[in-house]
Amino acid sequence: MVILFSIILGLFLVVLFVCGITRHVYPKLLYFPEKKLALDVTPAVDHLQYEDVFLTTSDHVRIHAWWMKTSRPGAPTMLYFHGNAGYVGTRIAHSGLLLRHTQINVLLIDYRGYGLSEGDPSERGLQKDADAALAWVRAQETVDKSKIYVYGQSLGGAVAIWAAHAHPSEVAGIVLENTFTSLRAEAAVLVPKIRFLVWALIPDVWNSAALISKIRLPLLVISGRSDEMIPPLMCEKLFSFAGTQRKQLYMVPQGMHNDTWARGGQKYYEVLRTFMDMPPASPLVSSDDC
Repeated sequence: MVILFSIILGLFLVVLFVCGITRHVYPKLLYFPEKKLALDVTPAVDHLQYEDVFLTTSDHVRIHAWWMKTSRPGAPTMLYFHGNAGYVGTRIAHSGLLLRHTQINVLLIDYRGYGLSEGDPSERGLQKDADAALAWVRAQETVDKSKIYVYGQSLGGAVAIWAAHAHPSEVAGIVLENTFTSLRAEAAVLVPKIRFLVWALIPDVWNSAALISKIRLPLLVISGRSDEMIPPLMCEKLFSFAGTQRKQLYMVPQGMHNDTWARGGQKYYEVLRTFMDMPPASPLVSSDDC
């Protein structure tokens, strides 16, 4: 009996040790920032007018963003939360098309640790970055406060969902593109042979499925049906779990993880503009194929 107890205790301590190591290591496996001492590209390469913005978060981290405005009076504003790799410079082409085809304002931010932003990325850190971005946009006199939308692609979708959940009265709606239900679920997809170990070791961070059921804001889910990183079924699940009745699922058959915005063509931007321009009481189409 003493030997059995010792074995069980030993295994328990091993699990605790591995879990502790995993909680420190997992950010290195999730966040792949491209750090810059100076920006090698800016929106000017795409002939876009922009302003360099530096925001200070509640924990005193300085983060960088690009503020790009449209000339359309009363236009909606999009807080753009990108994926887990690269930096704002790799989102210039998409931002340019958003401005040209939807005529909205865009605040494109780099999370802490990305681009020119200070600090190191973490779930709580990125949430503070989102807080600072939303507060900055709302402080702009030319911004219509009733038309501020959060957009997130991949990891950015989790950031957008969190921001909408944390600030429901300050956000008009949510746009998600190729995002996951939770980090644990996505990790299990990437390493299916050890999915049970993944669920045991990876902390329950970025659990979008749990949050989205509590949100009543209008929702547009854009799903690239050829996404090679995140199963399209996850977008369908988020759409299904969403607590709002004002939701739309727009599917792009050839869309892959990082190019759905390019493969969707003109209709992609028409769907976005219609969603963001829609009066609050208007019904949304439940699903839509490209």
